[in-house]
Amino acid sequence: HDLGLPRPELQHEFSVDGRCIARVDFWFPEQGVVVEFDGLVKYRAGEVRGARTAEEVVIAEKFREDAVRAVPGVRGLARLVWREVLPGGDAPSTLRRSGLPVPLASRTTPMW
Repeated sequence: HDLGLPRPELQHEFSVDGRCIARVDFWFPEQGVVVEFDGLVKYRAGEVRGARTAEEVVIAEKFREDAVRAVPGVRGLARLVWREVLPGGDAPSTLRRSGLPVPLASRTTPMW
């Protein structure tokens, strides 16, 4: 919103052959861009990972991302972490590279 982007679909589910392959954080259907917000706790905290190692979590996430990128209509995917969305962060550049129409002079200071 602060960057003037179109309204995304939140928690959009992608299905292949009737089977949900992923639920993504933000889906911009007109641009064909998925944006995922990565909380690093899923890689670091054992209580979140369960019995999986951090390496297994990263590998599973890589396969999931590959499956999302292979969905017809998905043309770009961006991953963001907290430091990128905080004031002065690199979120505008990351989102622009993914194919979203972020103005070059976009506001990076959140309105809240």
